[in-house]
Amino acid sequence: MNYLKTIFFHKYSLIAFNYVLPLVVAAAFIFMWLRFFPPDQGFWKEPLLVITNWGDEQNLKITDVEVLGASEVLDTQISLYLTEELRKINLNSLNLDLNQLKKGITFIPSVTDVELAIEKNGVLKVVVEERIPLVLWYDNEQYHLLDKDGYSLDTVTNRNTYYDFFVIAGKDADKKVLEAMEILSVSEKINHHIRGLVWVGQRRWDIIMDRDRIIKLPEKEPLDAMRKLKVLDENENLLSRQISIIDLRIPKTIYVRNYTSQ
Repeated sequence: MNYLKTIFFHKYSLIAFNYVLPLVVAAAFIFMWLRFFPPDQGFWKEPLLVITNWGDEQNLKITDVEVLGASEVLDTQISLYLTEELRKINLNSLNLDLNQLKKGITFIPSVTDVELAIEKNGVLKVVVEERIPLVLWYDNEQYHLLDKDGYSLDTVTNRNTYYDFFVIAGKDADKKVLEAMEILSVSEKINHHIRGLVWVGQRRWDIIMDRDRIIKLPEKEPLDAMRKLKVLDENENLLSRQISIIDLRIPKTIYVRNYTSQ
């Protein structure tokens, strides 16, 4: 009986040694390989572009694109553009021109500046300065999405898409975005009543509020006028009264018109 057990043990030990052990070793090797070289690394990817004689490298493979400083939407736009352009260059054996790629990226409206660099690990790094939308400008019966410099990033077909953005209007109001935002920063406590700002006569602002109320700001020192109104409202609850117009155009004077005034 012991003899049979010995034969049985010896037989299956050989099977384990010859078949099972190699499988265990192979599985462990694959596990460690994937641990240190995950599938998303350039080692596994088909190169987007192979560059010969690039600096000290005889052959440099660009396997991926990394975008820094961009929103998710812009990141996708840039990645798709560069992937397509690199494959075109590779397919047609063209020379890589980073300046040309950079120029192509700057054509995207929301990009104000961009830098490109190829890392030794095969990643094309893109550092972007993105224009940030701040306000909607209503002009010629259309809404335009503007950044701080008044640069139009897009035409908005559905106002509700940007329901939380303030609206400015009037000729050349797009050149006064920063001033409009400064006024809104001073009027922060009443901003939930503000519908928008109108640039009047290319020289001063009207603040359009709910219930068809209007605050007329002076040409000079509009921020000081708003600060004085803010103090007056805190002390006298001015904006809670039945007032249709608050006129601050004359220095050191506040004219008020009630809804019932003619």
